[in-house]
Formats: sequence, structure tokens, C-alpha cells
Amino acid sequence: MTPGKRSLWLRPVLAGAAALAARHPVSRAGFSFTLQTLARSGKHRLYLAGYLALGVALAAVVASSAAATSTAAHPNLAPGLMALQMTLVFALVAGLRSVVEIPAELRSNWVFRTCWNGDIRRYVMGVRRAFVLGIVTPLLALLMPLHVFWWGWGLALRHAAIDLLAALVLLEAALVGFRKLPFTCSYLPKGTFKFLWPAYLVAFFASTYLLATIERPALAGDEALLRLAAGLVLAVAALRLYARWRLVKKPEVVFEEAADPAAVALGL
Repeated sequence: MTPGKRSLWLRPVLAGAAALAARHPVSRAGFSFTLQTLARSGKHRLYLAGYLALGVALAAVVASSAAATSTAAHPNLAPGLMALQMTLVFALVAGLRSVVEIPAELRSNWVFRTCWNGDIRRYVMGVRRAFVLGIVTPLLALLMPLHVFWWGWGLALRHAAIDLLAALVLLEAALVGFRKLPFTCSYLPKGTFKFLWPAYLVAFFASTYLLATIERPALAGDEALLRLAAGLVLAVAALRLYARWRLVKKPEVVFEEAADPAAVALGL
């Protein structure tokens, strides 16, 4: 399908989704621009594909020991298999956090500077909803038939609901303190991963194995499952309040990222 023909159906679909998912104009702008960038930019799709490939490799490693830890009641209800979905979600969220730093077209940065109204919170809210509806939810839907085959509809739907809430927690944590307009600002690699990798490792194990360990007994009863879901909702609310507090302290928006001084970077 040619780009012109594809845009004939893509534009109304994105416009309808934006109208339903983001009522505020600023949130709608962030929602629409994010989905259009991810749909049209080969560079951003390539980055996401790389992270997804990493997630698939990690999921294969995570699921390799599932047979040894399976239960008699539910042979496939092992932590390794239960963590498989969140392994892919974690890889995608990490990829999304990276691609928002990369501008879709830096020469068009002036358009956002001219039209910007200063409401970074609502704009990032639209970006976050675009990630949930355009990336995370389709991934959960794609894996749903596999989970239905393993566990049946009841457990599969419960597992998907818990992982969706966990994905919201990851997205909130990934965008805490983010003061750049996604896909619009200049990008300077800072090499911070060499210092932050322990935090990424802890977040990975907490959102995969730890969550699966907590979720497995919770799936047996409605009360335990509701407590787990309520805990994840409270985590989302707490992270959102913390992000709002950080924006109140530093409300300015970064349009051009500056390089770290030599004294801070230490030449690394």
C-alpha cells in the first residue's frame, strides 16, 4: 500500500482514537503526534523493533525454566511463563522511553516553540495514553490467544488486566520528571545507562519475576486479586502525584538539550 493510500484511512482512525482517548486539546495533540510519529517514522520503528527483539530474547530465557517450576493444578502457570508477557512489555516501555528522546524532524522544532502553551503535564499524558492504546494494549491482545490456550479465558483475562496495570506503573515511572517535548527536541547521548543499569535491572526483576510470584496465588481468589490490582492502581497514582510535584518545582520545558559540562561528564 502506498503512503498516500495508507494516509486515507490512517488519518481518520487516528483522529477518532485521539478524540476518544484524549479530550483536552493539549493531550490530544500529544496523543496524535505520538501515534503518527511511530506509524510514519522508520527510524523510530527500527529502534522499537530492536528493543522488542531484545525482549523476545529475554522472554525465551525467562520461559526456558518454566517446565521445571510448573504446578500440578495448572501445568503452565509457572513464574517463567507468567513473566513472559511483562518481559516483552518491559522491553517495549524501555524502548519507548528511548525513542521519545529522538526528534521526528528537528527542523520543525520551531512549530512547537511557537505554539507551545506550557502545559507539559497534559501533553505527556496524551503521549502516555498513545503508548498504552497504540503499543501496550495491542501486545496484550496479541498474546491473549496463547494465554487462553494455556489457562482458559478466566485466568487469561485476569492476567492481562494485572499486566496492563503493571505496564501503567512502568510508563509512569519511565516518564517521571520528563521535561522535553517527546519527538521534538534535540538529542545528545549522555551515556547514563552505565550508571543507571542497576535501577533498570531491579525494575526488570520487580515487574517480571516478583510480579509473577505475587500474582500466581492472587489468581486463585477474587479478594487477593483485587488487593493486587488496588496496589498497582495506588502505585500509578503515587507516581503521577510525584511527577506533578516535580513539574511544579521545575516547570520549564526543554526544547534544546545542552551537553553536560566536561567537569560533570568526566570525559566518559
